[in-house]
Amino acid sequence: MGIFYKVPICEVTWGSPEFRDVARALSAGPARDAVPDLTAYLEREFGGRAILVNSGRSALELALHRIRQQSHEPYPSVLTPSLICQAVPDKIVASGLTPVFYDVSPDLAPSVDSLTRAVGTDTIAVVFPYLYGKVVHADDVARMCKQAGIALIEDCAASFLLAYPSGGLSGTHGDYVIFSFQRGKTTVAGGGGALVDRTGAGDGNHQLGNWTPSELRKLYLSKITFMLEEVFLKTGYLIHRTTGLPEDFVRSTIEQIREIAPLDATLVLTQMQRWPEILASRTRVLQRYASNLTGTPQLQLPQCRDGGFAARVFVKFSRPIALRPRPHEWTSSVADFMRKKGIEVHMPYYPVHRMPEFAQYAGPELPVTDELYQSLLEIPSQPSLRDDQIDYVCESLIQAVPA
Repeated sequence: MGIFYKVPICEVTWGSPEFRDVARALSAGPARDAVPDLTAYLEREFGGRAILVNSGRSALELALHRIRQQSHEPYPSVLTPSLICQAVPDKIVASGLTPVFYDVSPDLAPSVDSLTRAVGTDTIAVVFPYLYGKVVHADDVARMCKQAGIALIEDCAASFLLAYPSGGLSGTHGDYVIFSFQRGKTTVAGGGGALVDRTGAGDGNHQLGNWTPSELRKLYLSKITFMLEEVFLKTGYLIHRTTGLPEDFVRSTIEQIREIAPLDATLVLTQMQRWPEILASRTRVLQRYASNLTGTPQLQLPQCRDGGFAARVFVKFSRPIALRPRPHEWTSSVADFMRKKGIEVHMPYYPVHRMPEFAQYAGPELPVTDELYQSLLEIPSQPSLRDDQIDYVCESLIQAVPA
């Protein structure tokens, strides 16, 4: 593939407005009204009380602590898919709760049937995530949770500004709604998240940490590292290989619960103004992939069944293409072939129920999860992709099938 990928996976759609926001924050500070403006938008669109924090993880932790405080069960459980970021079950355990895993559907959406079967007498909450920006109907889950007295955490970390299939923004069904503005999300600020609490049960006992002026300066400087890693890919790669990138302050503080940085709120608002353009470009990319792969039964776009949408795109092969003995270890001749062709590809989440640290929480079999994590391959899907790049990726995928 040479030194650089011909078609990288780039999860950031920044342009001159975002660069001006960063430059302004480094020189004179960010806009002072960004945090209250974003808070007002979330409360207007989603109802309840919006709390802006430094990450989606922090938002989830706040929600779980509030749910735990309201429960009198000795060891209450929270349902979550296994095919999810490990941070979710980590936060469940850290909050004194027991994770119970349920399956996903073949289109990478949470399986409502598996979720329903997993509900027990000790279940106090359900995490219902829109994995990789695959939004599905949540009406039935919300109705079931309400009837059973179970809190619904609608995990919209990967679906901010995306709509339900029936219309209306995702995030309007949960008792608690989680948003994230970090890497790999629909709207990327490099940091930041939000919790919308519709329960009206009070603020709980969790206090948000404040950034000191020195920490804010480090956070704003860390945007340079972020841009080198996510925007100026070739320059960042060369610096990383020669001198090493500076510390990313956002990543080093991600496990702390802090208020959102004003710059992150500013960047979210800036990208929201361009969202219709970004969404249209993402839709064009998906349609081009779907058209090119039609007639190749060994390759499917599971998230795009029936015209579905996804923020990050996976191709499903008709057989396993990877050997994944442990979370961060894998081998795949197909992935190697694609990278030799100069195309960056990624693997999906490793199932949490297969991780040694969560073996004690193993429950019923999760057949779809166990199949998908070894037969999926993430491909570039950024809005900036040209038609010829999409065509090249598709041609390479078809060539990779016999590999």
